Amino acid sequence: MRAFIGIDLPDCKPELVKIQERLKNQSSAGNFTLSSNLHLTVLFLGDIDSSMEKEVRSVLEKLSLPPFEITITGLTNLRDMIIAQIGPSGPLSELYRLLFENLSALGLALENRPFFPHVTLVRKTGLKAEESLGISAKVREIILFASERIEGVLTYRPVHRKKLTEE
Repeated sequence: MRAFIGIDLPDCKPELVKIQERLKNQSSAGNFTLSSNLHLTVLFLGDIDSSMEKEVRSVLEKLSLPPFEITITGLTNLRDMIIAQIGPSGPLSELYRLLFENLSALGLALENRPFFPHVTLVRKTGLKAEESLGISAKVREIILFASERIEGVLTYRPVHRKKLTEE
């Protein structure tokens, strides 16, 4: 399965959908992310088999992190996309570091590039977006997602959820 580890954002999804609607009113051109698919990718895993899926689940279960806050600081363009940028977050960076180290140790060939947390709102658009925001969200769990096409629709299906808990 094609997989990634991400964060669902129920606290701020309604606001992100409103922003998408505003962008759609400016131009219907573009591939707008379905509201059900809005998420923050922490680490893209690529194609993994069922054996590796079990290993990834095990790594997630061993993580010991408390819930934390993130802030969506603004809209900007990234290549042909409009994204919602996530502001600097020590806990989010630590989560990325722990996942990268532990999953690399399993032999996964992960992309070694700087972590740039964001939520993709629209792809293949000519719209320009530069806007400051201050939308906060609480991260309460991390999720192993499968990226699948179901009846031709790209769908991110939660495969495993790891709740973050106070120690």
